[in-house]
Amino acid sequence: MIIENETDAINLLKENGYYTLINRYKGDFYISNKSLFERDTSINDLYKYKLIETDFRNILFKYTIIFEQKLKESISYTLSKDIGIRTSDYLNPYNYRNKNKAKQITGFINKKIIDCHDDPVKYYKNHYNDIPPWVLVNNITLGQTRMLFSMFKFDQSDYVAQQLISPNKEIFSNNRNEREELIEFTRNIISIISDFRNTLAHGRRMVHFNSKTKLKYKSLKLFITPNVITKNEFYTDKLCTNDPFAFLVVLSITMKSTQLDNLIIQLKEWEKTNTGTINDKKLFTKFLSNSKIPQDFIQRLNNIPK
Repeated sequence: MIIENETDAINLLKENGYYTLINRYKGDFYISNKSLFERDTSINDLYKYKLIETDFRNILFKYTIIFEQKLKESISYTLSKDIGIRTSDYLNPYNYRNKNKAKQITGFINKKIIDCHDDPVKYYKNHYNDIPPWVLVNNITLGQTRMLFSMFKFDQSDYVAQQLISPNKEIFSNNRNEREELIEFTRNIISIISDFRNTLAHGRRMVHFNSKTKLKYKSLKLFITPNVITKNEFYTDKLCTNDPFAFLVVLSITMKSTQLDNLIIQLKEWEKTNTGTINDKKLFTKFLSNSKIPQDFIQRLNNIPK
């Protein structure tokens, strides 16, 4: 690895840490199957590569928060409307499908309430001896919210699914089986966004990260066109199954048209900022390739029906 200026290199290591800068990113700059850097790789390349990922992470994290708020609002509404606003109602496992699984989840959430000593949960416990759904849901994690959604019956699940993919409501038919498929697709969307949200929040790497949940093309194609992802790319190249591009696509599917437009504007600016020189463009191309994000990703996102 080339050290062009020793003082600058030392300062980079002081600011970023050897592990964060070198150990994290060196593998992307190694010659294939060798622990040797590619020709002309400098420590500044690793630093710029790190900045590309950091900026990307910061852009996407904001939109995962918007998604999380939308999910929690729809869940707290349907809990209140269909089950009840008292803790004894909405944490009663017999109000949900799969009673054994519901007992575990409601028991876990009830313990979170008991162990919570922060407002507003603490205030409601002390003054009302009860926690309404909209207070509870806003004080649990996205992963815990996903657990809560997983035990919903059909009507509650159907409502949440329609709220999350509201720009495409016309695809909801009266066929029960088709709606069940869309509910399952919604569960997969929540799982993928939750996995990536945790990665973003904890500053872990986006490159090479995959969600534990995989999308199904049969459901995905209802929301996209072949200009976004082709059947061959999905099945042969495994593109947009559970990789960062899949995260981008499902996050976009849940957005209002104005939000998606804003995301695309920010991604365009991100690309422009990081492709000003030949070397910058080379590093940006490497980042997209290692993240399994197509080079024409902005054009593809623009083709998602709004």
